[in-house]
Amino acid sequence: MKWFPLVPLAGLLAIPLFKRMYATAHLNRLVKQTIYLEELPADFDEYKLFFISDVHRRVISTELLDEVGSCDMVIIGGDLLEKGVPLKRIEQNLRSLASCGPTYFVWGNNDVEIDEDTVRSILHAAV
Repeated sequence: MKWFPLVPLAGLLAIPLFKRMYATAHLNRLVKQTIYLEELPADFDEYKLFFISDVHRRVISTELLDEVGSCDMVIIGGDLLEKGVPLKRIEQNLRSLASCGPTYFVWGNNDVEIDEDTVRSILHAAV
């Protein structure tokens, strides 16, 4: 069987790929955009919105929050969590995000993996 030695070799080659995937999954990437809409009411001039999604297992860092600063609105666009994430981490992430401004949450597919009532109570307590 000549293919057998290739199996361990393929496993060794996969290690850097998995390391890269893990690092990318825990990376915070902040993209700043200015949007001009002529028909938007003047009340929204200089309105600052922070949209974040797919937090999953990450911890919201103070460096990210410092870069974001205060906002007129924070929108969590789903997948704040996933199965296996400690509730304390979810609570801390929500408190951190809510410190930037009024916070709104949209359910994602991973957010319903744990008891929705538990998630709702965490949301109401944190924001």
